[in-house]
Amino acid sequence: DSLEDEYSIDASRIYVAGFSNGGFMAYKLACQLSERIAAVAAVSGVMSNSVASSCQPLHPTPVLHIHGTEDPAIPAEGIGPDLLPSVDETLDYWIGFNQCRKKKVADLPDEDLDDGSTVERITHTDCANSSDVIFYKVIHGGHSWPGAPVSVYPGLNRDFNASLAIWDFFSNHQLPTAGPD
Repeated sequence: DSLEDEYSIDASRIYVAGFSNGGFMAYKLACQLSERIAAVAAVSGVMSNSVASSCQPLHPTPVLHIHGTEDPAIPAEGIGPDLLPSVDETLDYWIGFNQCRKKKVADLPDEDLDDGSTVERITHTDCANSSDVIFYKVIHGGHSWPGAPVSVYPGLNRDFNASLAIWDFFSNHQLPTAGPD
């Protein structure tokens, strides 16, 4: 609200993206501030069980998720049934909520043969309000932001630039407009 008071902001194009704990935050905002969030992107973070249990967005929300299959900090398969949900559980929530009906899987070109990883793009489309759910599955990728110059963890993928992919995704979405009363 403060930023809107001071700057010219298109309120229909407010997005949230985050890495690791920031990814958890992005999902939390998509659930708790959905009337303001047009789309969400999470890199190496999932939707916590506590957020998922109370998540009631007001509209289908476009989601882009990027996660390495060998992430040591936030394992893609989750940690136990009650500690940390898996990437699949997180995405299944949004695929269901957004009522997506089609799935397409495509391999990205292996642009860097030395990074030890490849990327599979899984796109869920034909969703309510064009709220697609896209998953960049980084095979053998670690806890990192693809395309970054460096990573603390091993498994940095250089086949695509996560920042550019996220912006491209965001730029194609805005809050749904209310229909006639």
